[in-house]
Parts: sequence; C-alpha cells; structure tokens
Amino acid sequence: MKTLNVLLIISALFALLFIPVSCDINDTDGIPYNETATYTNGLSGYRATYAKSWIKDDLTINPDGSTGLTLKNKADAVLAGQSDFNLTQDGSVIYISVIPGMNFSNYEDFVKNSGYLNSNQQTEFLKNIGSVNIGGVNLQARYVQLPTSKGYDFIYNNKLYKINLTSGSEAEFKKDEKVFDDLIKSFQFI
Repeated sequence: MKTLNVLLIISALFALLFIPVSCDINDTDGIPYNETATYTNGLSGYRATYAKSWIKDDLTINPDGSTGLTLKNKADAVLAGQSDFNLTQDGSVIYISVIPGMNFSNYEDFVKNSGYLNSNQQTEFLKNIGSVNIGGVNLQARYVQLPTSKGYDFIYNNKLYKINLTSGSEAEFKKDEKVFDDLIKSFQFI
C-alpha cells in the first residue's frame, strides 16, 4: 500500500509538469509587454500607449514647436555618446517626432512640394506611400520596413508625424516589433 501511495504521488507530480500554463511574453527587463503606460503630448496633439518597461527618454521641444519623444527598450539601448541610431545588439528605440507648420494636404503633397527632398529622394519616397488607419483616421502615409526598422511618416492637421522603430539587430527587431505595432494601434489624435 505504501508503494502504491508513493507511485500515486510521483504520478501526480509528474502530471503537473504537463499542465498548460498561460503567461505573457516578457521583454528584456522581465516586465510583461501587456503592462502599459500612456504618454500624452498636448502640444503635438497625440496620445499613445507603450510597454511600461520601456524607458521614456529625451522629450525635446524645439523653438519651432517640433517635439521628439524617444522610448528605449533598456537604459543602455544606445551606445554611449552616440545618436539614437547607434544601438547595441539588444537595443531598440521608438522615436516619435512631430513637426508643426506643414501646410500640405497629404504626405504626397509634402514630398512633391516641401523642398526638403531632391528628385531622387522624391521618387523613392513616393514608391512607399499608401493608405493606413492611425488613430481612427485614414491617412496617406509613407511606410518603410527594413530588417531592423520600420516606420510611418504622415501629415495630419498641418503637422508632419514620424513614428519609427529601430533595433540593433534583426533578432531584437523581431522581438520588439510587437511593442511598436501595439503603440501604433493605440495611437490617438487629441
């Protein structure tokens, strides 16, 4: 009888190993991606939700009214003393830039008439313009995706919005792409 009880206990413990457990995908800091924070920028007219474990950094407000917000997946995502585009292998940065005073009807109008781009750049930018819904608004936007980055550029309410994710490696990009996609889904104009 004692042997039977021991076998039953061992069998029960062994069975526990195969019970499915639900868990959230965690980021590098061990905080689930579904734990979020919301950032609101009244000056630039938007609100977005991002993974709470990401570090909100470097909000800039320039004399022309343009703003920039950097979200980093970890404190040392950027190589020391470098710009946001010099990332560590396991670093990712989401950058939101808003430039006011863009009196263009849409992004194509901006590309063709802003004077910021030469004719070769205009041709390349125009290839990547399509329709996208951001913040419940159908917009004409430039969308670009590369192995370690992706982003949207668009005109809304006389402002040029640029929302981008850049990672230090393809592996990190694949890992953090969901955070960016969730931010885009949460993006609202206010």
